[in-house]
Amino acid sequence: YLEASGAMKASQWFKVSDKWYYVNGSGALAVNTTVDSYRVNANGEWVN
Repeated sequence: YLEASGAMKASQWFKVSDKWYYVNGSGALAVNTTVDSYRVNANGEWVN
């Protein structure tokens, strides 16, 4: 996942079409896990 500048996103949350996602330190999308006490599903989307 890339920033507008072309740099790789890493260790951050980002929003796409009203859905939140998290990429880890190596830039991989977090899936089926909990990040910062927030659950993400198999698609990497934050769920309540």
